[in-house]
Amino acid sequence: MKIKKIYSLKYIFYLLIIILIIKLIYNYFFSFPFPIYNFPLITKTQYEELIKGKEPVLFKNVLKQNIEWNDFCNKLENKELSVRHGDYGSTEGRKERYFKKEKLKNVCQNINNSSGYGGNNVISLDEQKKIQLQSSNPSINMFQKAKMWIGPSNSRTPLHKDTPDNLAIQLYGRKKWIFYNKNSNKHLCFDENNSTLEWSNYSINNFFTCPSALLARRYEKIMEPGDMLYLPSQWGHDVENVTNSIMINLWY
Repeated sequence: MKIKKIYSLKYIFYLLIIILIIKLIYNYFFSFPFPIYNFPLITKTQYEELIKGKEPVLFKNVLKQNIEWNDFCNKLENKELSVRHGDYGSTEGRKERYFKKEKLKNVCQNINNSSGYGGNNVISLDEQKKIQLQSSNPSINMFQKAKMWIGPSNSRTPLHKDTPDNLAIQLYGRKKWIFYNKNSNKHLCFDENNSTLEWSNYSINNFFTCPSALLARRYEKIMEPGDMLYLPSQWGHDVENVTNSIMINLWY
């Protein structure tokens, strides 16, 4: 009887491994099954409809000109940022993080020798004009008071969900977004699973922290400079810098 039980557990374990492998392969090949638009070619009416939709949309080539690292850092060098320090990539590390006030100039100079992440800092319209941030589509001006995120490669904001809709614009470098339909929130170990900002207890790819995450449909996209992602309200997302990165986002 005991031997049969051991064999049964072994078969269940192998079955779970096979399911996980199939899921990973499926997610890899169908990681972003959503519309992609060349921003200069869409109309204002199209744009306004798309950013009210129920599913993500990726817009390519949204910037009139590329943003260069040194130019950005020099023009805003005296801007004061709140910079996160600590192991922010895990659920436990997030709880132990601490913040320091630093000038943007120092953040830029130490970008390759620090784990500091200047996330969730306001960037005004005047500052956006100062760095010559312009839309590539003359009929669409999406810029307004926004939040700025600047940090080294591997900087990360772990899995969470927001109340408002989100437009994220990649200015410099590359950033990986992992995200989930809000219908999957029930599988992602949110304590309350309500309609507000909330952090998940699931550390991405560590299913021991949230076994039910195996049931969630995962999507993934690496954002390139000039990309803009529309993410609807309450879609869970985990965001990590692939390289040194500058991003701004607009919640609405």
